[in-house]
Amino acid sequence: MDGIRWSAKIRKEWDRISRRRGGKENVGDLFVAKVTLGIWAMLLGKGDSSPRKGYLNYEQTLWEPCLKKAFPNFSGKRSVLREEIRIFSKLRNRIAHHEHLLGKNLKLYIETIEKILSYVDGPAADFFCDFCQATFKTFQSAT
Repeated sequence: MDGIRWSAKIRKEWDRISRRRGGKENVGDLFVAKVTLGIWAMLLGKGDSSPRKGYLNYEQTLWEPCLKKAFPNFSGKRSVLREEIRIFSKLRNRIAHHEHLLGKNLKLYIETIEKILSYVDGPAADFFCDFCQATFKTFQSAT
């Protein structure tokens, strides 16, 4: 993380993970695995322009050099991707906290997951789509 300015949230998370690793090398892989979905959504934003911190431009420091490689099939605006990640994050949080999904727009959630998957891996998105269609057919025939 040397030579790059980071927002306070990212620095805090990096430091927490580094402490857990006991200062060992290769914290980056663990950071990717352990960072929250909310942090990933934040990283797709414009950056941090807090007072006295200057301006941290995520386009130049994160998106261009590395994050856009995580979504090789994505060609739209980062703000669109960020919103899709936020929608997915809301669903994930509802499920993790055992909240009901009745009355929620499940079609929107499924379409959003499909889009995100397609940005990362087309065949995975196709598999997910086929699985959802088969599941809904089974559900409809059982009712």
